[in-house]
Amino acid sequence: MGVTMDRNVIDFGADPTGATDSWDAFNEACNDGWDSISGLNQFAGGLVFVPRGYYYLSKPLHLIRRVSLVGAGMFNTVLKFDGAGIINHNHLTAAAEEMTGASGDCVVSDMTLMGGYVNVKDGEPDRNEDNHGFDMRSSCTLRNLWVTEFAGNGVNINSDDQNRNANRFLMERVRCSKNKNGYYIKGDDSNAGVLLNCDGRTNREWGFWE
Repeated sequence: MGVTMDRNVIDFGADPTGATDSWDAFNEACNDGWDSISGLNQFAGGLVFVPRGYYYLSKPLHLIRRVSLVGAGMFNTVLKFDGAGIINHNHLTAAAEEMTGASGDCVVSDMTLMGGYVNVKDGEPDRNEDNHGFDMRSSCTLRNLWVTEFAGNGVNINSDDQNRNANRFLMERVRCSKNKNGYYIKGDDSNAGVLLNCDGRTNREWGFWE
């Protein structure tokens, strides 16, 4: 497999039945082995396709490359997390987690992100309100997503931490339900973004907190 080609998480060992943990496969497909693009960015990635299926991820998926993580449709590709879902990074927030990379301007689209507030694979339901569906720490695009059943916010954009800067975010046809807040947007570096046709109904607190 060439490192610069588009990728399919199945080729990295992801299980579309949800019977086994696919975190390693997703982490490798999204973050490992990408060549840098000459004259552009050392953290460039590429397209990572997630076919139709139900994928169990036991840990949050940290994005540290500029990838496009694309499913087969909002209700056709499901990523099931016990706690937090996807976290994207700039180089400062990645370093704070002892990682190297930056995923600003990544794209996540055409899938469902499901948390463990209602149920988990084993054990008690998640009650940690820091576990968000998508924790946006750098600018990115979310499109055709359903984010549901997280103990924290569906989409969390909080730049009170001065390492974070999510300006220029774009959300289009994103649905957040059964989370703490649907969309939580706070801080000086979270106020330059666009939401188009986004649904925040049926969350436990606010649909949109800004």
